[in-house]
Amino acid sequence: MSSVDLYPVQRRLDAAEVIVAAIEGAVGTSFVARRHTETHDGTGAETLLLRRPDVLGLVSVTVNGSVVDMTSLAVLPGGVLRWPTGGLWNPGRGNVRVTYTAGHTPTPPADVREAALLGTREHLLATSSNAEIAERQKALVKEAKAADPDSTGYVDVDACIRRWRPRVELIGFA
Repeated sequence: MSSVDLYPVQRRLDAAEVIVAAIEGAVGTSFVARRHTETHDGTGAETLLLRRPDVLGLVSVTVNGSVVDMTSLAVLPGGVLRWPTGGLWNPGRGNVRVTYTAGHTPTPPADVREAALLGTREHLLATSSNAEIAERQKALVKEAKAADPDSTGYVDVDACIRRWRPRVELIGFA
């Protein structure tokens, strides 16, 4: 029986999603570019604070339903969107819609990618239909969580989180 039979593509994708969510949730940032759409109130000021500080690029901006020329906007560190030409965000309730990509980097760092792959493998084993392997893996996860309540139970994933959490907090993403 091949690994494709044991672990169909969707099952592998679901397992990877669990591990990636655990890493990103614990560290406080996405390690890949993800698209976000937000609606804000225009305040009459020249700046607007986006919810994600790790903006990689703007996709679209509308004010009162009209498309804004994004070349007239600047994205400052910390997720601040500014009119450098002296423009202001028209006052209004929910009248500004911003779609942008955000994440630590456009592609995940090698050590994060490696931890996610290893964690996915461990998660697949822990949820395996092979009872012996699954029970052994579940025992390891339970033991790790007992030692540290914040643990995911996967050694490589926890090590990645310990490495990255201080870095991300240091640069203000968490």
